Amino acid sequence: MTNQVSASPSSKYFIGAGTASCGAWLEARKIRGAKALEMGGWVLGYVSGVNAGQQDSPDFLVDVDGPAILAWIDGYCPQPPLENLFTASNSLFYELMMRAALAGAKTK
Repeated sequence: MTNQVSASPSSKYFIGAGTASCGAWLEARKIRGAKALEMGGWVLGYVSGVNAGQQDSPDFLVDVDGPAILAWIDGYCPQPPLENLFTASNSLFYELMMRAALAGAKTK
């Protein structure tokens, strides 16, 4: 995949496989080739990077593994097939943050 630059809904830019559509994600996951590995690596890297940047927030990747993250994107993408992978990954980030916050509230 070429390193295209696209504007996200928050007016930030991102590059790489995150510019691909959810439809492209689903097709790549069916074929299970190099494109699926590239896209999956991008998702895992994005979520890991966002987690690392959240210094004042709970670690939302505790007890979450790579296959679970990819399966979540698989389940998310059929509904908005034209949405890009960045938006899908960002939606996952928000869900994981909410879960981490709820888990933290329950343990206090």
